[in-house]
Parts: sequence; C-alpha cells; structure tokens
Amino acid sequence: STSKIYNSSINKLEDMDIENAILTKIFNNDLYVVSLVNRNIKVTKYDLAYNVFIGNSDNGVVSVDNILKFTGDEVLISTSSIDEYVVENLSVVTEDGEEIKVTNNRFIMPEGDVYINATFIEGVKNPETSDFLIRSIFILLVCVCILVYIRKYKWS
Repeated sequence: STSKIYNSSINKLEDMDIENAILTKIFNNDLYVVSLVNRNIKVTKYDLAYNVFIGNSDNGVVSVDNILKFTGDEVLISTSSIDEYVVENLSVVTEDGEEIKVTNNRFIMPEGDVYINATFIEGVKNPETSDFLIRSIFILLVCVCILVYIRKYKWS
C-alpha cells in the first residue's frame, strides 16, 4: 500500500504504520517500511513531500498555499508589494539550479525541493490607471482651453 507523508514529519514515526517495523529505508524519495505482520512480511511505501523555500524579498512578500508539496502538485504563488512596487521577476529553481516554468503565478512541483525568488521594483501598480489619468488630464486641459477661448472671444 502507498501513503503520503510530509518530509517534516519523517521523524514522527508514530504517525506511520511501523509498529512491527524491521527495517526502514528511503529510496528515490520514498520511504519503505518493512514489517512483520502475522508472520508475513509487509512492505509499505510512503511518498515523501518536497519543500518549497521562499527567498527574502525587499519591498514585497511572496507566499504559497503550502510549503510542502508532492511531485505533480500545482503550486500557487501569491505576491503582494509595498506601496508602488511591482514584481519585476519571479523565478522558481530546483536544488540543481534548473529553472521551472511559471505560468500565471503557478507551476507544477518537480521531484525535489524548489526555491522561489522575487524581485520587486518601483513602478505604477496598474498601468491602465496611469494611462487613464493622463488622458483625463489632457481632456480637462482641452476643455479649459475651450472655455478660455469662448470667454475671451465670444463674450467680448
């Protein structure tokens, strides 16, 4: 039988069915427990979870829905920035330095621990808002110019 177990609880062997354990062995990131049950040898395989490490970032915070994930799990990355800072770069790499593809702040957990790093830079949070503001100011200036023209030349 196969069960899933988190790396962080690997030392809590009482959580697993190893009461009659003869041997425990980790192989290819799976924990195998050999035990003797009713004169029969029982081998139980436990899948181990991998860690998601998050690097420190200035001017923003990075988080994930769970820092322990199994191979194939989807990992959702959340970011929040301070004041007018935006995410410039968001990267996920394995222990071996292999870059993992991130799409819409999500990636698929590979076999092994990963490291998430983010760089925040100063900038406008919503470019559409700044474009709207510039257009609004331009329209307002045009209206003021028209009013000044009308008052000066039409009513004189």
